[in-house]
Amino acid sequence: MATVAESMSEFKSDVDVNNLPDRISQAVLSRARRQPSHPCLVDSERTLDYAGLVSAIEECKTFLTGHQVGPGDRVLLIAENSITLVAFMMATSELNAWAVPVNSRLTDYEIRNIADDCQPRIIIYTTAVSVTAAQHADAMNHSLTTSLPTAGTFRHSDIQTDAVAEPVSAAAEEQVFALIYTSGTTGKPKGVMLTHGNVLFAATQSGSIRRLSKDSFVFAALPMSHSFGLTSCALATLIYGGSLYLEPKFSAATCLQTLLQGGITLFMGVPPMYSSLIDEIKRRSVNISELKLTYLFIGGASLDMETKRYIEGVFGMPLHNGYGLTETSPTVAALPYYVQLNNLSCGPAIPGIEVKLIDPDGNEIHDGEIGELWTRGPHVMKGYYNKPELTAQVLQDDGWLNTQDLARMDENKNLFIVGRTKELIIRSGFNVYPAEVEAAINEHDSVLQSAVVGVKSDNNESVVAFVQLSEGLYVSDEELREFCKERLSPYKVPSTFVFLDTLPASGTGKILKASLSKMAQEAIS
Repeated sequence: MATVAESMSEFKSDVDVNNLPDRISQAVLSRARRQPSHPCLVDSERTLDYAGLVSAIEECKTFLTGHQVGPGDRVLLIAENSITLVAFMMATSELNAWAVPVNSRLTDYEIRNIADDCQPRIIIYTTAVSVTAAQHADAMNHSLTTSLPTAGTFRHSDIQTDAVAEPVSAAAEEQVFALIYTSGTTGKPKGVMLTHGNVLFAATQSGSIRRLSKDSFVFAALPMSHSFGLTSCALATLIYGGSLYLEPKFSAATCLQTLLQGGITLFMGVPPMYSSLIDEIKRRSVNISELKLTYLFIGGASLDMETKRYIEGVFGMPLHNGYGLTETSPTVAALPYYVQLNNLSCGPAIPGIEVKLIDPDGNEIHDGEIGELWTRGPHVMKGYYNKPELTAQVLQDDGWLNTQDLARMDENKNLFIVGRTKELIIRSGFNVYPAEVEAAINEHDSVLQSAVVGVKSDNNESVVAFVQLSEGLYVSDEELREFCKERLSPYKVPSTFVFLDTLPASGTGKILKASLSKMAQEAIS
């Protein structure tokens, strides 16, 4: 193992980021031409080689063009990880259409809001692997079914004739590949426009940092509806010619069985995945030496030293950390495969990008001080779809993006994330925005106002809601929980409701969430 100083001096990508193809699908198809018979996509029922993926992409292209999908059209994919999803995303890339992958575990309400926002030409449901996708198809009255020889069976909508195509950009850094939806602090869905240039850069850097190759076999349980699962896991693996084991929904028992029998070499997950996987390893008394794992990566949530040391102790290898956000495709910083740090750094900025820390007065600060983290480079999103005002709040004309996260940097340029200026809660690796949860709670007739905060609990974050009822009205916590379940995904539903006569507020009426956070910690302890 190289020393930290030596490793930092060696941290250079072996990918020529100035000589990338125009579209993400071209990078994957180029790999397929070089190794057509190499295993590409694997699920619980079949293995598809790279030549098979090419066939699946062609089938999906033919289907989409037959349903009037062209450049600039949005294709809404209500999906979980599957061969069908990968094939359709590559097919939209080939057509210069926009893929809009959405996790089928969202509620009907959330999906309708996204559909209203992106106005897709067609909606695809990966019903062969997802019960929830089928339920959404039923709710939307979309009963059309198509079976393709290689890409598989799926349901879909009719052609949406009122959809209007977006202009097509000739430059890869401008043409949108995917809309990744995040609810944001407004409580309304906003689509992050990631271009081909964004994801090509981020995926190639991710692959280089993790030393991916055709010998890599990656367990893909991270949802491809999120940039972590899409770019860092799936696309990076395919660009470097590795194999993906596609898992629609994470199960510790299934994961461990696959690790033991499938020869998985790389596992990427969020803290709750590691926690449940370790519980399963202990329950079955598995000998870790039976696993072929060579690399572990954790992301999607904050990490503490106790958890890091525990995971490393169980698996007997370093646990690599990183930092990113949807708006940066997602990676900003990551520890390369040859570096092991005995702290909670998420590593240096990846090659080819810039970062800086800014104080409240707008001045750049020095190493060791805490400031707001800004970044610039080919990983930064084009903007929020049809939301120029929101885009302008975080993205400057000169390309600098305000991550709204607080960080410090050590003498080796390693970043340490110390807090969030935005109020994002990360629960089981999924983003929970308080404004969205508050908006759902406030729809109840008995609720006057609410405030939602996150509290660390068992290597995760719990969602705690403080509720002020309208005078003379009443609702129980169980009734309010059921009310929220109809409007929010399960991971967004508060685990605890605390009813107060009045919510603490400043003289201007702003709710004092710092006070509520302390109360929340007491409420769940």
